[in-house]
Amino acid sequence: MVNLKLFIWALIAGSFIPLVGILNGRAGRVLGDPLFACVLVFFVGLVLALAVTAFTGRGFPDFHSYGHLEGIEYFAGFVVAFYVLSATVLAGKIGVANFI
Repeated sequence: MVNLKLFIWALIAGSFIPLVGILNGRAGRVLGDPLFACVLVFFVGLVLALAVTAFTGRGFPDFHSYGHLEGIEYFAGFVVAFYVLSATVLAGKIGVANFI
C-alpha cells in the first residue's frame, strides 16, 4: 500500500500547478520579460534541488554521470521547460484556467 504521506505530497504539488502561471507572470512583468521569469524559476529550482539532495544526505550529483545519458532522457527537461515557458507566457494572455 502506498504511504498516505506520498498522496498528501502529490496533492500539495498538484495544487501548485495553477500558481506557476500566476507567479511567473508576475515575475515576468517585474523583470520586463516572461522569459526572464523562466530563467529565475529554473535557477531557484536548481538551487533548491541541490540543497534538498545535500540536506537529505544524498550529497551532490556526480555531474560526470550525466554524460552517459541518452538524448531522450534529457527530453524530460525540455518538457518541463516547455510547460513553464508556456505557463509563463500564456497564462497572462489567455488566463490561468484556460491554460490549464
